[in-house]
Amino acid sequence: MSGHIDEFESIFKRAEREQFIYAEVPLRTVALITDRDQAEARRQQESLTTFLPGLCEVSRWRCITGDQFSNVVELLSLVEEQQTDLIVTWRHLQEESLVPQHSLGVYLDVLTQMTSIPVMV
Repeated sequence: MSGHIDEFESIFKRAEREQFIYAEVPLRTVALITDRDQAEARRQQESLTTFLPGLCEVSRWRCITGDQFSNVVELLSLVEEQQTDLIVTWRHLQEESLVPQHSLGVYLDVLTQMTSIPVMV
């Protein structure tokens, strides 16, 4: 019977995690990734700063537009060229069909897995 108690206890010990502590993260540079053109990227940037006033304090915006990449490798290369504090993007970049609808899309799936930069969707 003692074996069951140890197993039960070990399940809970594995669930122990460091407690979350709020800390402000300064955002100096933000990369906006869109599959639209430069003019639309600027409109999206304005919408973002209206929606999230904290982004008004960002000193440098970098817009990566749809004409700059045609596959995931190219996009990752562009992202890695210059470090940024945050990536802002949308689901289903460069995808005409939204199948499967419950996916983030190929580009976003890879961005969230291959880069250590936080991604806001």
